[in-house]
Amino acid sequence: MNSTEQNKLICWDKDHTIGEIVQDSFVPYPGIRSVLTELSLMGFQHYMTTSIEEDGSWEQMQSSGLADIFKELDIYGIESIRTLSKTYKAPYFVFSEETGSTEPHRDMIIIGDETSDQAGDLIHVVFIKLEKAEKQIKTLPQIISHVLARGDGEVRRGFDTIYRDADLSDSTSDDHWVKHVSLPNGVAFDLEYIDLYFQAPTDLEFSFPVIRNITGT
Repeated sequence: MNSTEQNKLICWDKDHTIGEIVQDSFVPYPGIRSVLTELSLMGFQHYMTTSIEEDGSWEQMQSSGLADIFKELDIYGIESIRTLSKTYKAPYFVFSEETGSTEPHRDMIIIGDETSDQAGDLIHVVFIKLEKAEKQIKTLPQIISHVLARGDGEVRRGFDTIYRDADLSDSTSDDHWVKHVSLPNGVAFDLEYIDLYFQAPTDLEFSFPVIRNITGT
């Protein structure tokens, strides 16, 4: 799609993340194409990781005009783990074979509208939760660019650096491990580490970093 080397990976949930079904047709959210294009120019390859059949998702991408971004071989019907999370080793393995990536937490982001869209089989991979995706999705290039800048191009390092420097007292949550960040452009979000059961982890070596509660434009 462009000449930028795509050496990073985003796994997208489909329904209520990049669009939704309206009268039996998949309708992408306004602005999603420009968001995907901007992230591609930042070096991200886009995979779709949905819990429904791949063939149906590919047909929806064709009919909605997104087939040039989400190609047929980059759509995965993936499994859920006890409804708590999804498995992402299959798409990461393909990406790793193509790019030589060996550490998913450095190069990979997962984006979805449900907490259960987080990775259950790849610890340390940053998950961005879009509770109101249609309103929040346009902020993603700004947030992801900030994370990469703070991590010298590494996703998890950027998350860890932002979390370390944020002030707990600014948190919008009652949970003591959640931190709140405001960017100069008005976009704000919460960061936290959770375990597979959505609790504060007892050991960060086995944690899942999450960005959520995004506000602003």
